[in-house]
Amino acid sequence: MRLSPLAHWRPQRLLWTYLVSFLLIFILPVFVLTANWLNREWQDQRTEQTAQQERTLRAMTTEIDDAVNHMLVTTNQMALDHALAPTNQEYSAVRSVTAALARYDLSSPLINKIFVYLTSQPDVFFAADGTYDVAPTMYKYGILAGRAGVKAEQNLLHTLRPQLLYTPTANPERGQLTLAVPITAAPGAHSRGTAFYVLNTTAVREQLQAAAPSANQTLALVVGQGRITAKPVVAGKSLPQSTRWSVWQALTKENRLTVTRQAGQGRLFNVVSVTTKPSPWPPLLSLLVQYAWLFAALLVGGDCSGNSCSAGGFAAAGGRYASGNH
Repeated sequence: MRLSPLAHWRPQRLLWTYLVSFLLIFILPVFVLTANWLNREWQDQRTEQTAQQERTLRAMTTEIDDAVNHMLVTTNQMALDHALAPTNQEYSAVRSVTAALARYDLSSPLINKIFVYLTSQPDVFFAADGTYDVAPTMYKYGILAGRAGVKAEQNLLHTLRPQLLYTPTANPERGQLTLAVPITAAPGAHSRGTAFYVLNTTAVREQLQAAAPSANQTLALVVGQGRITAKPVVAGKSLPQSTRWSVWQALTKENRLTVTRQAGQGRLFNVVSVTTKPSPWPPLLSLLVQYAWLFAALLVGGDCSGNSCSAGGFAAAGGRYASGNH
């Protein structure tokens, strides 16, 4: 005797009932909870990443501030050093000045060389290893760019306030930094001259790179007419050569980047942080790694449940059919 269409339909209906119940009772709540957890985890990671990037920016600004302050204090000590006030240009007086400058060797990787210009000896720069002609040395060591002219030279030699100078080179990523500080015992006091700290830009760049090693953040030291960057390209976009803040801010609108800055003490420089948007993938991958065993168990369990439901349904249908024949 042939099975009626109803007998064929009942096992299939029972199977779909079990399947839909399994989805509604277990899978759907798990999906909702997982989505909620992922959203919360992503928000937490984004908050932590933003906070870490802000800490990196502050730490780098403080580190450069400390180095600059060290040089300012050293220059203040020079103003109080009678050995740096020669009364004549005799060899013994010059040797006394160079010997005194040796005591101010800061042994800092950030400083390549220290030159001292004294108003009492206007024709030479003093250094720990001897004397140098003023104008040629200013251009050779990148204190001034090209032929800036006598007026620019004199203005810098007799500056009344500290200046952090950037001199561009053929390679914009290899510009020269120099800190010029008037040699005064106190702000506004009579100046003996100017101390020039020729900085090691390679060491500065390495500090920026070490401070922000992650791929989603880069730092730039922006001064005067240029900048030194940890890396010149972020998310496929080259960082601006300009020092205008409005140009840097344009990165936010055009490239979905976040740009923030912090000024150094005395506004001698700015440290700029450029970051990419946080990715939602880290929390998702973390979930998959941590709970891979659970997902596998659910898939296997769901498959087994479906098979047993199907077998049970057909067995029940067969039993009812057999009873009907009897």
